Amino acid sequence: MNKKIILSTGGTGGHVFPMIAFYDYLVSKNYEVFFISDQRAKKYFNKEMQNKVKIYNIDSPFNKKGLLKIFGFYKLLLSTINAFFFLLKYNPKIIVGSGG
Repeated sequence: MNKKIILSTGGTGGHVFPMIAFYDYLVSKNYEVFFISDQRAKKYFNKEMQNKVKIYNIDSPFNKKGLLKIFGFYKLLLSTINAFFFLLKYNPKIIVGSGG
């Protein structure tokens, strides 16, 4: 049985803290859990947790102007490709999202 789960959350405390609790529960049940969030969430993790969390530094290109918008779409495209290969590599059974 594939016991891999990805938890993906936005970077605010209201999204991060419930996912940390869910993460702890799943790990106690012997699931292999991957935790993914953005740069804002880093401040909510202790040192041990920071080593287990994949942090992505991406923001929306829709709130940018001019050339920054083009670079924003480029970063979004690269992040999408990176996420695709991440999913192929780890082949999770379930993905749970919370905000973001």
